[in-house]
Amino acid sequence: LQPMQAELGAFIVAGDFAAKVALAGPAWTALDNGRPIACAGFVFPWKGRAIAWAALGDCGARMLRVTRAVEQALADCPAARIECHVKADFAAGLRWAAVLGFSRECLMPRFYGGEDFWSYVILR
Repeated sequence: LQPMQAELGAFIVAGDFAAKVALAGPAWTALDNGRPIACAGFVFPWKGRAIAWAALGDCGARMLRVTRAVEQALADCPAARIECHVKADFAAGLRWAAVLGFSRECLMPRFYGGEDFWSYVILR
């Protein structure tokens, strides 16, 4: 995981995270020589709304391919509203959300773990 997402490591290892993600909605893993470098997917809380999520490691030269794959998944997503939430001080994540076509919607103070997050959205 990237340093800004390192705290997710314990959460991912604990319990049955993979099974819960698989039940929440479609998810994908990008591999580099068999090593996971990125995971992303959607959660569908209700019809017409999707929450996009991603956990990235050091994608290096594969970042463009990962970005293109996520762009395609977003294009194929049937929801009229796709959201993502990015830690307010996570500059790379904020830039990636914009590259992926998300528009900044609002600041969510103390959204998770006492940290501020920006909400981004794609509306169709």
